[in-house]
Amino acid sequence: KIIIIIGNQDLTAGEKFAKYLYNSTPHITENQKLLLKQYQDKHNSKKIKATHVEPVSPDKSLDTGNRNFIITGALALGKIDEVDKNCYWRLSGLLIKCINEEFQTCNNLFQNPSLVTSMGTWGDETPIKPMKIMH
Repeated sequence: KIIIIIGNQDLTAGEKFAKYLYNSTPHITENQKLLLKQYQDKHNSKKIKATHVEPVSPDKSLDTGNRNFIITGALALGKIDEVDKNCYWRLSGLLIKCINEEFQTCNNLFQNPSLVTSMGTWGDETPIKPMKIMH
């Protein structure tokens, strides 16, 4: 099982690499893998980005201490926002449940587009621009 997420503003790895990864997993059946695109969005004074830095969380409880030039820069630029909560953390939690053989979670995760693509809402309940299933 695999979920690959790219940001539409990611100029570092981007879509070409994501598709390469997706296509490099023929041992994972099509109904057990997802390729998603996350989009920048803004509403009133709040905004989210969709860059290469988005998956990096400055949350120290998730920090392994491993550093390189890219991670150091990403930690300096990263912030905890709706992308972390509604995309990476939420989908990671669902994928972990799925891997731990929770059958219903797997069915929902890989068969329910609105569950997968939802980015939640802004504070006033306005929907955040959803992700797109690319594969």
